[in-house]
Amino acid sequence: MEARTRLLVPLLAALLTSLAAAPTASADFLKGVDVSNHQAEIKWSQVGDKIRFAFLKASESTDFVDAWYDRNRKLAKRNAIKVGAYHFGDPDGNFQKAARRDGRREATFFHSIARPRSGELLPVLDLEVTGGLPPGRLKAWAMAFMRRLDDLVRGKPMIYTSPYFWETAMDDTKWFAREGYKALWIAHWETDRPSVPADNWAGEGWTFWQYTSCGAVKGIAGCVDKNNYRYRFFGRVSIP
Repeated sequence: MEARTRLLVPLLAALLTSLAAAPTASADFLKGVDVSNHQAEIKWSQVGDKIRFAFLKASESTDFVDAWYDRNRKLAKRNAIKVGAYHFGDPDGNFQKAARRDGRREATFFHSIARPRSGELLPVLDLEVTGGLPPGRLKAWAMAFMRRLDDLVRGKPMIYTSPYFWETAMDDTKWFAREGYKALWIAHWETDRPSVPADNWAGEGWTFWQYTSCGAVKGIAGCVDKNNYRYRFFGRVSIP
């Protein structure tokens, strides 16, 4: 009994330490939102200083421009909210070469609309639909998109996805994290801790966590996505 107790004490201490260190929705992270044309007009002056950052939809596919992007960008920044742009990916291509070409085309279109600037948050590929592409072709599409955007921004962009989508549609690939795309924005709702695909993003873990799709924020009508940023400064996720 005494030997078992001596063994259990350090194990329990280690468990409590790991639980204390594990990120949760209630932890003291920087808070933010992500918005699009679905929110329509936002009263950014009312949003308040508890919201420190905002991801703004800029574009989708190769022909959709979010009509609120420029306004949201200007007014959020005017109210000392850190901003970044995201693109809703619409993958296409009936063979590998066509998929890569489409990925590059979407990245170029996104960059032309978002016009990312130094000091803003890294631009984001929102990857949550396959466009009917099987995993191999979808990975080729996403690789082409990220490489093209990397070349344009001269800073590694980030990916937004959900654990289930990445594990199934992207074969749970670790390629992106290992190639330097270390910033992951994970969407995992109604949980105390997000599940992180690709072997905990090749050991990097999550950077941003969208923990609800129906939060309430003053100045924004109706439901809005709310997010945590797990660090205390933005340098590591800002465009140089």
